Amino acid sequence: MAIKALRKGVPGCGLKEAKWAIDRMLGRRKFGPLIKLFSSIKSININVGEGDIELDLEGLELKALSNIEKLGISEIRRILDLHEILMAWDTGKKITVHENECVND
Repeated sequence: MAIKALRKGVPGCGLKEAKWAIDRMLGRRKFGPLIKLFSSIKSININVGEGDIELDLEGLELKALSNIEKLGISEIRRILDLHEILMAWDTGKKITVHENECVND
């Protein structure tokens, strides 16, 4: 079951590599692919004009929405965009940055 779960969670992981990784993790093998947990975001510090606040990812979204009158719509949108990016990164997705391009008609 562990091999199946590993192959499902790691795109492109072959049967042999998954078996070797599980064997290494269980101490039955000294060499082979290493299974490591990826980093996760525990909290984030943001200066909201009245000083720094430290929040977890859920708290970031809630704090932004509860301060809409102080921060304004455009700043709330930026914070919610940041929240979306951080949530994607925290779940192991690849994040890329694209410059906005101005198109003249």
